[in-house]
Amino acid sequence: MLGRQSFKLTRNLRGSDLHGAELARAILVGRDLSNANLFAANLCGANAQGAKFVNANMVATDLSGVDGRNADFSGANLQGAVMIRAKLQGAVFTGAIVDGLVLTGATGANLEGTILGNAPDAAQQRRSRRPQLVRSNNEPTPAAADHMTFQPRLVR
Repeated sequence: MLGRQSFKLTRNLRGSDLHGAELARAILVGRDLSNANLFAANLCGANAQGAKFVNANMVATDLSGVDGRNADFSGANLQGAVMIRAKLQGAVFTGAIVDGLVLTGATGANLEGTILGNAPDAAQQRRSRRPQLVRSNNEPTPAAADHMTFQPRLVR
């Protein structure tokens, strides 16, 4: 089991190794975490408004209750990440890998332009496909999710 680690936060965390970091309720407003390794990190309740998570490794990261309004998750690997009750209005997920992403009760999430699967050759093929959000009863919904549990799937 991974032990939780504490980190001193600076304005630029670009490329930082924050694997397993304990960042619950951290103030990350406008911070640059592009290319950071946030594997299995805890960002529960963090204020990440306008933060950049471009190409970050966020596999199994807990972002429950995060305020991610206007944050940039472009190209981030969010496989198995949890964003329960996250505020995501204006957040960008273009090119993000979202297999297994949990967004129960999240508001404002728009997953248009995301990728299902992580194979490099498959990623390019999938970028042009539009993901469709699915309610728990498997009925299609619009691309923006508000207060619902869904599972992303590709529309062919």
